[in-house]
Amino acid sequence: MSHSPIRCPGCGWPHGPSPSEAPKGLQASGACFEAYQSLCFYTLSLSDDRFIHQHSLDTYQAQHAGAGMKNITVAFSLIGLYYALEHSFDGRQVQRVHAILGSQKRNWESLLPAPAPMYTVTVHTVVEEKTEAGREAMLEHWMRETWTAWSHRHAWVRERTREWLG
Repeated sequence: MSHSPIRCPGCGWPHGPSPSEAPKGLQASGACFEAYQSLCFYTLSLSDDRFIHQHSLDTYQAQHAGAGMKNITVAFSLIGLYYALEHSFDGRQVQRVHAILGSQKRNWESLLPAPAPMYTVTVHTVVEEKTEAGREAMLEHWMRETWTAWSHRHAWVRERTREWLG
């Protein structure tokens, strides 16, 4: 008897059964969230000044955005990807942008719907890389693919960051 793979509802990654569940608010399968936790362990263990963990956080949240997620979370994820990819900000710089925006009281609008989960690069793809250089290259590829998938929100991100941050 063959079983069809389970697909993560956020990124579309096919996998087998998992006893885990993703936290509420994420459109993610338990197995996908386990892969993300593994990546977090790796990125946080680096203790590097560039703080690439921020990039993995923003990318995962953008790729797994859904109806249960707070509007500010989706916005911060896209803003983080924008600054990382279009302005070459490292994770620490993106974190500072998030801190500045977080200190400003706003009513965050919904940026959903999220793109359909048709990604070729997922958190699992990054975790499978064997070397640090390979993981970092795949992380950037994952970031780019996720940012591109959200092209319907690029104008919003550019306009709001220009308005709010100058």
